[in-house]
Amino acid sequence: MIVEDEAILRRIVKDAVEEAGHCVTAAEDGEEALRLFRAERPHLVIADIMLPKLDGFEMVRRMHERGANTQFIFLSALDRTNIDKFRRDLYGMVREIHCGRYPFNNFLY
Repeated sequence: MIVEDEAILRRIVKDAVEEAGHCVTAAEDGEEALRLFRAERPHLVIADIMLPKLDGFEMVRRMHERGANTQFIFLSALDRTNIDKFRRDLYGMVREIHCGRYPFNNFLY
């Protein structure tokens, strides 16, 4: 699954993954991704962090709460105004991984 709000980037990533021989579902925001996730249970989610309606971190938390054994890759470009929020969210997620809330192997790095 590709989750990206910018249509051109969503299409580029989707095409690349399909060319590698994989079936791909695409969503343009976190809420749409959750709906598709419930129906399809993808093996991999490539997601932007800064998404409309529901950011990438919260989307992944909710997917994981539904018992997901899905792998996640965050693919994002942040400007200077979003860096501090990104760091807080990322550090929070890392703390949750270390506390055992998320299995570490679900995140590709």
